[in-house]
Amino acid sequence: MAKRRLLPYESLSNKGVPYSKQHLRRLEEAGEFPRRVPVGAGRYGYVEDEVDAWLDARIAARDVGAASEIVQREEDGLFQIGLCDDAPGPFESRKHAADVAAREGRTSDADTA
Repeated sequence: MAKRRLLPYESLSNKGVPYSKQHLRRLEEAGEFPRRVPVGAGRYGYVEDEVDAWLDARIAARDVGAASEIVQREEDGLFQIGLCDDAPGPFESRKHAADVAAREGRTSDADTA
């Protein structure tokens, strides 16, 4: 088994994740950021590999540029990028893509993921 390293909240800013604890909790609840791991009374850590994968997905989304839709998917604890040619624009999460699709009266790949 590979060694896993847990990062405390305070180390996230060193990785380029400047969000507050409240915002990270909102992102976690929406499935848009890796979930915390309880490590003690009132203490939590984040799996470094999952945070790195989340950052890699953000970089890949930036680099795709011309893609019409970017949907963030969480599979096996890793964030990956999926593309869809008939989408109206870039999206930050599966929920966002599904919300836009619902407003437009169509289904999205995020609905079936």
